[in-house]
Amino acid sequence: MHRIIALNWRHPAPVDACLEIDDSLDVVDDGTTASHESPDSLTCHQYVVLSATFRVPAFYFSIHGSSGSPLQLSDIVQTTLLREDVCEGTVATTFAVSHPSMNFPLLSQGEHPTLGTPCWYFHPCETASAVQEILKESKENIRKPLSWMEAWFTVLSTAVDMQ
Repeated sequence: MHRIIALNWRHPAPVDACLEIDDSLDVVDDGTTASHESPDSLTCHQYVVLSATFRVPAFYFSIHGSSGSPLQLSDIVQTTLLREDVCEGTVATTFAVSHPSMNFPLLSQGEHPTLGTPCWYFHPCETASAVQEILKESKENIRKPLSWMEAWFTVLSTAVDMQ
């Protein structure tokens, strides 16, 4: 599944409000990423891809400014894609957002599994257990694929504004 949507900047939202950036990394701006300084339009490519490792859907995305340059993580969290509270208590590096109590990052940067392009994705390691918890409480038949996907989108929408 793939869709392209327009996003907006969340105003005002200083980077420090959502993320604590790991200062131990040397982050060099090489000019290849879009900056929040310009009020240009934002385009978000969103993908639902089966994780071969975890055998569950995974949400991949990329956000680009009008110049076509991908946004940096510090700018991504200032868009309307992510729910405002999703990054609370997290620590960010250039390539991931993690909660200190979790074994896997919440949000990582990596290669899209079929396109081979750089994308951000929500780590799918806890997806199955979160969906099963919802389905267990639901009156729906947990063996129906549509019910499973509806529950997965419910879980995903706690972090992503699905518009």
